[in-house]
Amino acid sequence: MSDGFKTLQGRPVEPGIVLTPLRPATGAAPIERAAPTPELVVRRTFVNDEKSSRLPWAAALGLRAAPAPFEIAWRAPLEPATKPSSLLWWRDRVLVEGDQSWQLFSLDGSPVKSGFLGESGVVLDPQRSVFYFADSGGFIAAGRLSDGRNDFRVGLLTGKNHGRSFIAQRADRMITVSTRLHVDQHSLPPISTVVEVTEIGHPGERRSFGDPNEPLPVADLARETVLLLAAMQGGKVTLATNDRVYRADLDLKIELALTGSFTPDALSLDETGRIYLAVEAQGRRVLWLISPAGELLYSFELPPGFGSVLGPAVVGFDHAAYLLGERHVVAVTPEGHLKWARRHRGRPAGAVVTADDWLLVADGNELAAYDEDGQRHSLYTFPEPLQTAPLLTSNGEYLLATATHLYCLRP
Repeated sequence: MSDGFKTLQGRPVEPGIVLTPLRPATGAAPIERAAPTPELVVRRTFVNDEKSSRLPWAAALGLRAAPAPFEIAWRAPLEPATKPSSLLWWRDRVLVEGDQSWQLFSLDGSPVKSGFLGESGVVLDPQRSVFYFADSGGFIAAGRLSDGRNDFRVGLLTGKNHGRSFIAQRADRMITVSTRLHVDQHSLPPISTVVEVTEIGHPGERRSFGDPNEPLPVADLARETVLLLAAMQGGKVTLATNDRVYRADLDLKIELALTGSFTPDALSLDETGRIYLAVEAQGRRVLWLISPAGELLYSFELPPGFGSVLGPAVVGFDHAAYLLGERHVVAVTPEGHLKWARRHRGRPAGAVVTADDWLLVADGNELAAYDEDGQRHSLYTFPEPLQTAPLLTSNGEYLLATATHLYCLRP
């Protein structure tokens, strides 16, 4: 049986492996602390393709002794239409992602360029010095980080009228997850999501749609659903949908297929490929940790009153997991026990974890930091609510955005 996957041409896709029920682990070996890598901030809100929200920099900066006073290094006004939701940083560039537009700044706050954003987030490709986003024509556009101008375009089989919920790049390939949009209000909502792999050429090449050597499709998987979460670790993509978890290679050959009774809320991975899956199962909201072999390492039930999960689990370098809810943030030990829980003071806009295990949270008007014991430190209070998760650069500066300004803080 195809288990619900087809190609875009309608041919059923055989997984090639047995669909395995999610099962408790028979025993789990201790896992070593992850080593920070010179990983760049390539993805909206969640930092990397694993969606683990790990920053490779330490937040020491005097925090361990006592929170140092912070000051505004600079602030830059945002265009009124931007409505920021996420920040990306690379070398001397900061990119503000909004609801329907993006703005590119230099690292001193000088504006570089702005542009329209289609139904997607923004993803950086440092190898090619570009950022990817969906344009109004259904293409994936590559804008130059140097000046924001268009460099090349990638055409997808799904074309227009699709929202791009996931875009990632590996060497000469691009991976996208696209869900058909409901554009005709006089018809039933479409139920279709497609995973595509496209050959875009090596980083030194510039292949563009319409060129003789234009990007070419490699493989696709289509499914009748509007819920298909994706994250990547190395050359493997993990997918979660109702009652199913899959792992596939860059040819979209399925290597792992798990089944259970659940609705996934959020998905992230660690450096080993372990799956942190927030789900609703049997009327409860829980965080599952699943091994690369498909064993359930723990099931942590979220406390009453937690509310909706606001994003994928933040995965610390010590493998503690942090879940952000509407009213609380909860820390879970690597063994699946409650480490600490704290109530937000405002509306949370996002969180990241540093290489020395500090959780940085945009909490209402405040930039807050939680140490390993869950003690809260207020680092700075802004004149209006924050709209993005904080970013910490390699030179110790913090980047955040409110509805009207992009800020850079330094201690």
